[in-house]
Amino acid sequence: MFTELSREFAELFTVGALTTLLILTALETVLGFDNLLYITIEAKRVPPEHQARVRRLGTMLAIALRIVLLFVVLWLIALFQSPWFEVNLPFLHGKFSGHALIVLAGGLFLIKTAMTEIRHMLSVDDLEHEGDKGPKNRTVGMALVWILLMNIVFSFDTVLSAVALTKNFIVMST
Repeated sequence: MFTELSREFAELFTVGALTTLLILTALETVLGFDNLLYITIEAKRVPPEHQARVRRLGTMLAIALRIVLLFVVLWLIALFQSPWFEVNLPFLHGKFSGHALIVLAGGLFLIKTAMTEIRHMLSVDDLEHEGDKGPKNRTVGMALVWILLMNIVFSFDTVLSAVALTKNFIVMST
């Protein structure tokens, strides 16, 4: 365990790892923006005296959830390393493991999410602010539940991107 961690720290300062770290930082910035926007919108739905607390707790939940989700995805990948089936077609051949299927499903999820966002951006007719819709008198607990549920969705794409780009846990988790 210790030797693997020290190896990952040593690999952290290679050109490839630093490039991947920069790419993941840019992706995290872009993909994390919608998460922060949702936390802000949800915080506006609670009484004014609790809004700062909801923003602070929502941000902490988002960070913790991403780390937990990263561990879960890595655990699932490690669990399903052995090949499940083999395909031998003229245009496609290879062995498929649970790891490959998880990464494939994640890639399809990211493509679907991107296509949905592009379609939404192209079809916006009304620029009414989304934060103006919905209940205005949410409790702090209910706001945090909604933030937690949405964080699961928002964190999924970020974690899948990190897992697809590198095998270095330190780079993935930053």
